Amino acid sequence: MIEIKTTRLVLRHIEPTYKQSLIDLLGDESVASMMSNVPFPYKETDADWWIGAVKTKPYALNIFSKDELIGGVALTEQDTKIFELGYWIGKLYWGNGYATEACLGILKYIRNIETDAQVFAKVYPNNMVSKKILVKLGFIEDGTDVSIDISSKEQILCERYALKLSQLHLFKTLEQN
Repeated sequence: MIEIKTTRLVLRHIEPTYKQSLIDLLGDESVASMMSNVPFPYKETDADWWIGAVKTKPYALNIFSKDELIGGVALTEQDTKIFELGYWIGKLYWGNGYATEACLGILKYIRNIETDAQVFAKVYPNNMVSKKILVKLGFIEDGTDVSIDISSKEQILCERYALKLSQLHLFKTLEQN
């Protein structure tokens, strides 16, 4: 089982004891509305599914601060050495740099395994904070893409950002912030 430690966070698979925290954090519409793959409202059955599903997804991790669930971060392999990055932070924890720190942690981890991998992320056009995080990590805008919203079943036009892990050049700068 993977466990990644950063300066302030631990990234690891979620355990059933955190189910209610998961429901509470993803049950906030301001969090769920920025993610196409999270149903809203987020129910107990959704949490049960996620807790079971991560057992087969090595890079689908949750973010913990002082043993408290605060978010999630994942790399999903879409093709050989091509990963999609996704992340979320509970609203109570916004504005503390946790998303940047968690993303950097998982990107550094996968870079040690797949040095020539590529990573992309899809962002809703109105999600300015996520765009800022990706740019800070060294991602560049790479056109548009479409996501299917799991709740509405609608196609959502997204902006796509891409990064070659060999070009992840901000380790020292980000770790000092």
